[in-house]
Amino acid sequence: MQKNHLSVACSMAILILALPSLSLAQDEQSVEITQSTPKVEAPKKQERKIQKKIETAIERVNGRVGFGFFTGNAPLGARYWLNTIVGLDAGFGMNVHEVRDVESSDPKDTTPVFDFAMELGVPLAVYSARNLIIYARPGMTLIRKYRTGTDKNNQEKYDDDVTLEFNGMLGAELFLSALGLPSVSLQGGIGLALGWLFPADQGGSSHSQFSMGTIKTDLGVLINAQLGFHVYF
Repeated sequence: MQKNHLSVACSMAILILALPSLSLAQDEQSVEITQSTPKVEAPKKQERKIQKKIETAIERVNGRVGFGFFTGNAPLGARYWLNTIVGLDAGFGMNVHEVRDVESSDPKDTTPVFDFAMELGVPLAVYSARNLIIYARPGMTLIRKYRTGTDKNNQEKYDDDVTLEFNGMLGAELFLSALGLPSVSLQGGIGLALGWLFPADQGGSSHSQFSMGTIKTDLGVLINAQLGFHVYF
């Protein structure tokens, strides 16, 4: 029995002496594993610069109405952009003046007459920058002017000249943003017009006349400079 107790005591002593060595070996192994594993750093997020989009002139006036002057025949005009491509133009002009009353026997008698012009157009934006719109514009104009005609008996009567014109124009609209007026534009254009004139009766009959020529906007500021304008609301 004493031998057994002695053997157990020796085994316990050996185990106690061996524990620190085993713990130290485990710590050294843990240190080696920690040192051998490289530290992985998370990738840095790239900073993205968001550039502010520059608003073009056609985007600025889209859905707005501009009132102003564009043609001499129908100077009271308005333009409305339906979207960033298609717009609508409408113009009106009138002239009320006195003429000799052909139905009166007194040559001094006068009567008022009414001349007018109506214009419709469809501007199509082909290019737009920050303060510029370049457009193509098909359109038509109806002009009625009073004239004294004659009947079959060569008696004077009230009549008129009627002109129907179809035209196409290439124009540009420049906005005055640099002057602090981003809703005000100056514009000009040049194009081709085809017209039919239906003149007043002479001797009870009338013959239409065809014409063709170049056109341009009609607000002269210099010798040959032609400009119109619109103010958008």
